[in-house]
Amino acid sequence: EEGAKRVGFRDARGDASALMVFHNSDLGLPYPPSGAGISREDLLSCVRQGYYLPPRIGPDEQGGQYRGTVTAGVDVGKKCLYVVICWYPGGRQHLAYVGTVPNFEDLAPLFERFHVNSAVIDLNPETRKVRELQDKIPYLFACEFQPGDRSKGFELHMDRREMLVKMDRTMIFDRLAADVQTSQIVLPTNAESLCHGEMFKHLQCPVRMETESRGQRYFIWKERDSGHDDFFLSFVYSLVAEMVNPQPSIRQLG
Repeated sequence: EEGAKRVGFRDARGDASALMVFHNSDLGLPYPPSGAGISREDLLSCVRQGYYLPPRIGPDEQGGQYRGTVTAGVDVGKKCLYVVICWYPGGRQHLAYVGTVPNFEDLAPLFERFHVNSAVIDLNPETRKVRELQDKIPYLFACEFQPGDRSKGFELHMDRREMLVKMDRTMIFDRLAADVQTSQIVLPTNAESLCHGEMFKHLQCPVRMETESRGQRYFIWKERDSGHDDFFLSFVYSLVAEMVNPQPSIRQLG
């Protein structure tokens, strides 16, 4: 196992107030309070007029080739797989594809069409199928969430031999929310109508709630009642795919 990789958060000792100060002062990012999440206004602020999802990523009309980072995140749903693909022209994250596919076998040709070079998929509940897919897609990591040690900040644990990555669920959800709230993700002009509006709904589903155990306050992300968060998780996995990519994007290096 390669061990832990620090990816942008530092010690705040599990204290929500300290974390808020760290985000606001050190990172210059908003920190969602209890009961908050990604809003419609946050998502609309990511929309770039005149930008539309590309039908594929590869040779352009002049014969050139995009050779940058292309990430994919896949959440395993009950009836289908929820897929998000992002690319990074100029080092900034752009949504390139969002949708569903019915079978695991549909992922490889979709990834080839967009020249994906780093991907992350939910390990559970279809562990066997995920492991079989990894035999066919060498750059595909499986992902598991595990409680993190808040005193160490956000850590991402990679095992390249097993192609497994683990991290704290709350902290990576915080990271995605911060990226959206600061418009680090470029969405297309028609973003609100994509997937019949389901993408926007899923991204607004999780909310950040404060809870307490053994006298310690901490935060968790929960789904709103009767909501679905599959595309939210797909964006999370795409974000993780950028982190584990051996050829980091300009945004990572900045």
